[in-house]
Amino acid sequence: MKHRTLALILARKGSKRLKRKHLIHAGGRPVIEYTFEYAKTPLVTDMACSTDCAEIGALAEAAGISFIERPPDLSGDTAHIIDAIEHALREYERRSGALPDVTVTLYGNVPYRRSRLEDGLRLFHATGADSLVTACRVAKYHPDWMFNAGDKNEVVFDRDTLSYRCQDLKPCFIETGAFIISKTEALLRRKPMSSLYSDFGDRIHFLEERMGDTIEIDELEDLEYFNYLISRNGGSADGSDR
Repeated sequence: MKHRTLALILARKGSKRLKRKHLIHAGGRPVIEYTFEYAKTPLVTDMACSTDCAEIGALAEAAGISFIERPPDLSGDTAHIIDAIEHALREYERRSGALPDVTVTLYGNVPYRRSRLEDGLRLFHATGADSLVTACRVAKYHPDWMFNAGDKNEVVFDRDTLSYRCQDLKPCFIETGAFIISKTEALLRRKPMSSLYSDFGDRIHFLEERMGDTIEIDELEDLEYFNYLISRNGGSADGSDR
């Protein structure tokens, strides 16, 4: 069965930690262009970029990607992602006459992804999940080993654990942000938020990847590391010939 699949790239202009992070050049081109390239797979039917930045919109259109102008009230740092997604989906519906069956949400400041979108889409359809995210296992930064700061930086644990070896820790995962694949109907089925990812549906599955397989550019250190990987990989953003 052929699914109508939209790759929706989110790229708001404002950024407090790293200014113009989507437009900074790395490896000879703007950071966001790596996401444009990543989205172009045979399993994706259409592509759109939701942004409040005309410069990003022009880059998207030059790459053959629809530019959906995001309104100011959905472009601030307090705006909810799901609201920006819903706006973009409704605009896409207005233009094309129909909603996609599947929406792949991609952040424009993630230029390095080793997980293949095709693999994610196949797993998503196989599980029947409302949404599928990418995640990696944590050990060194496991929550059992984290503590709060008490008075005068006293170490205060709020978890009851005596596990001091990695081997004894219960497997724990954290979302990495390579992509979020969702049933469009789940994204538009608005309910009060009940958990961290409840905006993306009731049944959330994940594709496991290794720590470091996805790099999100939010700090100068992220950009420096990405530039290092680009130089090491001969210009490839994922170390492959893809």
